Amino acid sequence: MKNIKDFLKVVLAIILVNCFSMRVIGQTGASLKDSLKNQITQDDLIAVLQTLNMEIYKFNVNFSKNKKYNVILYKQEYEYRNKIKEENIWSTTSPFNTFENGKVGYRTLEFIRIITKGENKDYSLNIRMGDFGIPGYPIKIDSIYKNPHFCKPFKLPIECTDGSIIPLILIGSSWETTSRDGTMKARRFCMENEMEPDFSSKAFDEMPHYFIIGIRIEGDN
Repeated sequence: MKNIKDFLKVVLAIILVNCFSMRVIGQTGASLKDSLKNQITQDDLIAVLQTLNMEIYKFNVNFSKNKKYNVILYKQEYEYRNKIKEENIWSTTSPFNTFENGKVGYRTLEFIRIITKGENKDYSLNIRMGDFGIPGYPIKIDSIYKNPHFCKPFKLPIECTDGSIIPLILIGSSWETTSRDGTMKARRFCMENEMEPDFSSKAFDEMPHYFIIGIRIEGDN
């Protein structure tokens, strides 16, 4: 698949197949309505994402409805624990302007969605914050970093407040380890399902290269 649009077409096709599965005849000659095991499941959709080298992350940011914030999406690049680059990707506000039923209104920012897609060694991000987004933000990985990179989400704080710096996803390099007897080498990556936002994981001492995508929150006085 070349881009996010192709992926969405695939998902739409899967949904349509699922909707019409009651009328499809299986290999045994029996209608699929006779066996729930033939229905498309969440595991099937996960398999599609894995085939496309894509992952979906959705973060419930829980901003207060009674305060105004500026929300800046940032990208940081590291070698081991040393930050070598940082830049702002995009920013929005909470509440943000929205257009509904022909009228301009305001809504509290409730979630941030990031879809990652591996493209050879690089990554492309589809980012959604409020009513606006970026369909294909590129993450370019320099050729000096030889090992494959993988993605992991961070744990979110209970509340997002003024002054917070909150990492959302990690795009990090795997690293090589040697067995205790020195006879075998293996490639490893972070074992945690979610990374700790204080970077306490030992993986940050082992990863030779990684990116962090996150948000900074500033009060709008």
